[in-house]
Amino acid sequence: MNNNKILTINDYKDDEFNKEEMTQQEDSRKAKYPVLTLEKALDIINFFKEHPGADGITLSEICSSLNMKKSSVHRILNTLYQYNYVEKTLSGNRYKLSWELYYIGNTVPQKRSLSPGECMPIMDALCEKYKESINMSVLGDNVAVVIYTSEPNIVLKATNVIGDRQPLYATAKGKLFLSQMSDKKIYDYYRENKIETFTPTTIITPGKMLNELYDIRQCGYSMDREEHCEGLTCISMPIKNFENKIVATLSCSGPTQRILAKLDSSGTLKTDLAQACQKLSEHMGYRNEENE
Repeated sequence: MNNNKILTINDYKDDEFNKEEMTQQEDSRKAKYPVLTLEKALDIINFFKEHPGADGITLSEICSSLNMKKSSVHRILNTLYQYNYVEKTLSGNRYKLSWELYYIGNTVPQKRSLSPGECMPIMDALCEKYKESINMSVLGDNVAVVIYTSEPNIVLKATNVIGDRQPLYATAKGKLFLSQMSDKKIYDYYRENKIETFTPTTIITPGKMLNELYDIRQCGYSMDREEHCEGLTCISMPIKNFENKIVATLSCSGPTQRILAKLDSSGTLKTDLAQACQKLSEHMGYRNEENE
């Protein structure tokens, strides 16, 4: 195991991401001509979300906490009740969020996917900036399957083909998927799958892989250090969904000397890759509760 301090994706988010850009994005979401009554209704719904007690909340508690007039809150609650967004407790003097909001929320994941329209502009921008191969992969039948690629217009590069099926134990993207598994499943994986020695650095034993996965979980990204192909190095980061599960990976690969130089010089490759994954993860519903 590596005892050196390793920065996580969240560290990059807090320390290195462009805070001015994030502030501009937040400002762009503010309504130019907000509907004040609607704002109050949404503040009340958010108040329910932040105080999810089983006994419900009284009208007075909402008025006191949100500094709203009783008449306004009463009208808003009645309207929300009419649309089945809140319900009354059996006593009749307390309110809760209703199942209707749950049903509405459940439609969101059905409409979200990692489509080419969402992914390719981000991948193309990374490829253009770093002049290296960028690819996205998903897990399928114990292999990492490449679904999108963006390739630089240069001769010497790490070419990825859509549909490529790559081993989990010998690739950066694959080790991210393994990092979600329990120790027992890692041993089962090594026992049930054919393990080949592609290069001298290929990790062919489960014990050594567990040490590798420990470091990956700590730092939030994975490296392929010529483990699948000699002369090629890859860095990969996870894309997570609303369940905090890795649904895909975003990778940058190329000749070892070039990739290491870009990782060691300014450090922006890690930052940009992490920011891209954060954006796509948020699109898939991921929320980093630690930074809220």
